[in-house]
Amino acid sequence: MYATFRVAGSEIYYASITSVGGIDQAIALWHGQSIANIPNGALVCEAVPWNCPWSFHQDPASIQFAEMTIEVCDGTPSYVDQNCAGFGGQYCPWSTELIELRDCRADPSCPVVPP
Repeated sequence: MYATFRVAGSEIYYASITSVGGIDQAIALWHGQSIANIPNGALVCEAVPWNCPWSFHQDPASIQFAEMTIEVCDGTPSYVDQNCAGFGGQYCPWSTELIELRDCRADPSCPVVPP
């Protein structure tokens, strides 16, 4: 799955989600069946093609969704990008909205999942 998130109302970042639990949680959130809207995953300080223009990403196998997380892993993508090495091991932006979800499991064209 590829997810697009809006953080703090204006910044966009992207995540690849490969864990079964994370995929199920993303689909439930997208369909309005969950209020766990905070993508929480291990922070990796290296650029990947799916999260341009940022030079970080969340480890796709570690992403789970939470209703609440500790404050230390919260931040905007621009702040994390500028401070990645010292930010910590997790990224969990609190003010996040899932704005698009694409399913690549059966179709390599990764179609948009209908709401």
